[in-house]
Amino acid sequence: LKKPSYWIDLKAAQKSVTNYTLDGVLTQDGKIKGTITTYSLGYDAFNKRKEIKKYNTVEAYVEKLDEQLPNLRIISEEISNIDSLDKPLTEKYEVEFLAHNATNATQIYLNPFFINRVTKNPFNLNDRTYPVDLGTASDERIVINITLPEKYDLLEKPKDIAIALPNSGGRYLLKTTFEDNKIVISQYKQFNRSIYTSEEYWYLKEFFSKIIQNQKTDLLLKKPTK
Repeated sequence: LKKPSYWIDLKAAQKSVTNYTLDGVLTQDGKIKGTITTYSLGYDAFNKRKEIKKYNTVEAYVEKLDEQLPNLRIISEEISNIDSLDKPLTEKYEVEFLAHNATNATQIYLNPFFINRVTKNPFNLNDRTYPVDLGTASDERIVINITLPEKYDLLEKPKDIAIALPNSGGRYLLKTTFEDNKIVISQYKQFNRSIYTSEEYWYLKEFFSKIIQNQKTDLLLKKPTK
């Protein structure tokens, strides 16, 4: 080579950012009916736009999405900014799904992690000798609002937690509030880097382990005695 060469870091310029909001009402027959609104930016928006473009129509995309979510029924949809790359991709779905089947019970167990629940730890090796590449830094925020059909007492709920990765690598926050017969569950999961060293692997593994353990906890609701 006659000219000098340089190392160039192939670093993602943007984050993957997604915000989910579920506004729902718990019905007497154990279903939740409401609206899921999703705002996607950065690489999350890029990947989702690319997926939507695979289909001839938005309706075909939504039909396929409905098939992939067997426990949830999409009643109507509204997707905007598919071609407006400077704006967040916005999806709004009117949905219905079964939350519990204890319709006649005085106590109800209800798991509130309806959206992107973490059920399996992606980091399951005992040892790791090479870096972890997540692709991009990311932010995910989930807010779930559930209005109850009648007066209930909240006996148990997931523990409010705030956990962080070393060296400002990321964090996870969870908080549950109950007021005026309305439950609000707020989650925030953040990874500030796309690449983590092999020495940080154990921290990532423990990070997800704590999230999974906490998301196993149900809400326990009880009808007050008259």
